[in-house]
Amino acid sequence: MHYEKAVNMAFYDKSDLKYEYTWSLYKENDIRKNSQSDCCPLNPEEGFEVLYFINSFAEKHKFVNKISGIIIERLIKNHLPKNINCQEKAREWLESIR
Repeated sequence: MHYEKAVNMAFYDKSDLKYEYTWSLYKENDIRKNSQSDCCPLNPEEGFEVLYFINSFAEKHKFVNKISGIIIERLIKNHLPKNINCQEKAREWLESIR
């Protein structure tokens, strides 16, 4: 029997993260609800925000290799300009350096 990848299956999950994060601000579903706004927050120290961002960016660009998630995470943690604090601006920034 052939099984397709589940629609809601995360590309990158908490166990894949390479850096330390706080996990106190949100639950994962809260981020999804807030992502409908103009600019959902992105704090590089908040695990749920980073994880959600990595997965949404990977989905948009059809990434399938976990190394892509590792690269996105490293860029967000180490190179994201301090004046960028929302997912839409971070997405634009990442797409501009690709």
